[in-house]
Order: sequence, then C-alpha cells, then structure tokens
Amino acid sequence: MATVKFLYRSTRDIAPVTLRLSFRNGLKDHVLESKTQITCSKDNWKLMQNTRRIKDANLKNKKNEFDKNTIDIESYVLTAFNNSNPSSVDKSWLQNQLDSYYGKNDDEVISDKILEYFQKYLGLIRNNVTKTTHTRYNTAYEFTKRFISESECYNLNTTISDIDVDYYNEFRDYGLENEYSLSTINKYFSAIKTVCNYGYAHHGIQLSHRYNLIKMKANRMPIVYLTMDELKLIGSLESHQLGSRLENVKDWLLISCFTGQRISDFMNFSKDSIREVDGIKLMDISQEKGKRNVTIPILDQVVQIMNKYNGDFPKQLSDQKYNDYVKEIIKLARIDEVIYGGVVTVIPGKGKRKVMGNYPKYKLISSHVGRRSFATNFYGKIKTPLLMNITGHVKESTFLSYIGKTSKDTAIEAAREFKKLKIEL
Repeated sequence: MATVKFLYRSTRDIAPVTLRLSFRNGLKDHVLESKTQITCSKDNWKLMQNTRRIKDANLKNKKNEFDKNTIDIESYVLTAFNNSNPSSVDKSWLQNQLDSYYGKNDDEVISDKILEYFQKYLGLIRNNVTKTTHTRYNTAYEFTKRFISESECYNLNTTISDIDVDYYNEFRDYGLENEYSLSTINKYFSAIKTVCNYGYAHHGIQLSHRYNLIKMKANRMPIVYLTMDELKLIGSLESHQLGSRLENVKDWLLISCFTGQRISDFMNFSKDSIREVDGIKLMDISQEKGKRNVTIPILDQVVQIMNKYNGDFPKQLSDQKYNDYVKEIIKLARIDEVIYGGVVTVIPGKGKRKVMGNYPKYKLISSHVGRRSFATNFYGKIKTPLLMNITGHVKESTFLSYIGKTSKDTAIEAAREFKKLKIEL
C-alpha cells in the first residue's frame, strides 16, 4: 500500500511544496520525493499544520485551496501507482506522474515575458484552484495587460526580471490615476508576485536583484492639480502669446477643469448633446471608462469658451499632442513651483522609467490634471455626492483617495457643516 504526504522542504521564505510517496515492495520500504507546483510561504505552512481551528479568514481560504490541490494530486499519483508495477516506480516515475498531472511538455519553450508567463500560469492552475481564485488571478492579469499597454515605461516585452520597485511604483500610480483603491492595486500586484515566485521556483526564471525590495506600502505620489488662482493665470494668457495651436489646447484644458471629465470623454463633447432645463445648460454623456451615463452641468466658464467657437467646442486633437502641448501652456503661465513627483525619463539599458524627484510643476502635468483639479477645487464647496455624480465615481472612499483627502480632512469638513446648523441645547 502506498501513502502520500506533503512537506515543506526548503529554507526559502516561499517555495514549492514537496510530495513524498512511501510504499513497500516485497520486503523493502521505498520513499520518493518530488516537488509539486504548489507554492507556499514558510509562515503559512507552519500555521496550516496547526490542527486547531484557523480563525484568520484569508488563511482559512488558503488552507481550503491547499487541501483541494493536494487531495487532487494525491488521488492522481495513487491511482497511477495502483495501475503500475511497484518495481518500476522510482523517482523518475514520480516526476513523470507530476509532469503528466500538470500537463508539462518538455519541448515547450518557457517565456519569461510577464504577460505570456502570467497567461501560462493561469492555464496551469485552472484545475487546481477554485473558480473564484482563478477569476481573481485572471482579473489581475487583465489589469496588468491594460497597465502595460498604456504605460510609457513598459511594453509587451517586459520580463519577469523587470519586476522591481520601479515597476511597482508605476503599477500603483497607474491604478490610482484610474481610480482603483490601493488595496485593490496591491491585491493585483500580489498576484504578479505569486506568478514571479512560481516562475523562479519551477522554471528557473531569474528575478530582479531589486525584487525583494518591493514594499507594497500606502505611500503614493503627491496630488498634482491646478488651483483656481493658477487657472486664472492660464485664462489670462493672450492669443498672441499662444498662437492658434496652443489657444485651442488652453481652451480644452479649462473646459476639462470645469467639467471634471477624462480626455477620452471631453474630447468627444458635442454641442448637440447639450440641453437646457429651467435655464440651466446640461450635457448627457456616456463615460468611456465604466460605460456610465452621467449628466453634467455646463458652467458659465465653459459657455464663455464655447462662444469663441460659435457655440461649439474647440477643435479635437490626439491624446499625445494634448499631453505635450498642455505642458507648454502651464510653462507659459509661469506655473513653475518646484514640487515632488515623477517624470518619465530614458534610463540607459532600461528604456523609459518614471524618475522621482523635485521638478517644476509644468513638467508633472498631463491630460488628467483637469479632472483632478475639478474634483479637488470643488471639494468642500459642492456636496461630495454631487461631485461624484459628475465625475462618475461610485465609492466615496475612492473619490477621496483620488483627491488626496484623508479621514482627518473629512472630519474637519463635517465639523464645519455641523457648525452651520447652529444646534443649541
């Protein structure tokens, strides 16, 4: 009779779990071992060996997944053993069974590109994890794919060895710019780390020498936005200072700062979408991200700009040109306060990377500044739910994080509102 046991046989913090097959053939006892594709941390392994009830919900889920995976592998190996001649069962036989279980192809070329390997990993774990877990990893993969496709610093050739502190910082800031909560971003990045660790443990894919320096902290880049005084400086720029090209971009910038929309939405504004209700101009739009239908007020500042174009919006232009030109406008307005932030820079041997440091404010400006300026400038002046209806934010926590507000800020704002009530005892 054969028995299977699973062991943690490594000094590393995270390592693949070892399968031990024990059986008796004739008068001789045999013990064979081979690594599985199940990875586990040393700490979690110790905790999961405790037979007492596990109270931590996250660890309990990991334990349930682990048990399911090991039961499936144990059943597969023992079934194969019962159908084999015990005399032919050796370490090579055991490895072949595990390779067969995981569908390994010796002729397969293993790619170290993060997206390709992530996809491979999804296939490997499909039958070994719960549907919920597989969906969670797939969601992380889709987010990673979007990040890479839109990044200035990374591309489809980005490898697992490129995953380092710089990558995490870019990944985090991309998520925050796109209004994901930090906890969600870190959950997605944890999935990436799992994939990287798996690639290292099972396919010998090298990790960055800075990989272990990654700390998924709550620190983020400062919020960069244009104040009302700075918007006045921009608005005061004369046509002769700008020329027709920059005049057009200046007007779009101001429109974005008074409508709170992303460039993918405001560049598609149409005068035909504007309607008037009780003397108030409104515009119905379908936001590209999230496909949310929202109605936004067309403020007097926007109407004034449209009057320059016979009641229409300025001429449309590409995202890239807008991003380039808007920096020129901010510089011409002499908005050059030195602040801390990240600027995409070409690094020899690495390509483009966001380099953190102190820069003139205009260098840190992008198409997203209008939306953030709107939300930040009007926060505390307009009720938060009303602002969220315009920006399209669903969660107040995400909205507040987006404009860099903390629980302290909201408490102060609440105190101010209570004072207005003038409650007497």
